[in-house]
Amino acid sequence: MHGLAKNCAGIRSTRTNTNQVSPMLDKVKKNNMQKTKFGVSGFYKPTPAKFRKVGDGLLVASTLVSAQYSENPKVMFISQLVGLIAKLITNLAH
Repeated sequence: MHGLAKNCAGIRSTRTNTNQVSPMLDKVKKNNMQKTKFGVSGFYKPTPAKFRKVGDGLLVASTLVSAQYSENPKVMFISQLVGLIAKLITNLAH
């Protein structure tokens, strides 16, 4: 048997109830499984880091696109509008 299989077999044999979950594992699941909510009420609450990074990245990308096509005002406007809307939508996450 591999080392991992031995450890798992030892854990299984020491448990009395197989449906019982350890309190630490239950705590980890609760912390990692929180769902992200979207809504107007979340605008002034702290934005999760993942959403903030995505929103900032989209805003920077739209700024770079509009800088590359500075001779075309239509592309500049659409690019900046998309970046602004993306940033505002990610600010609604809480």
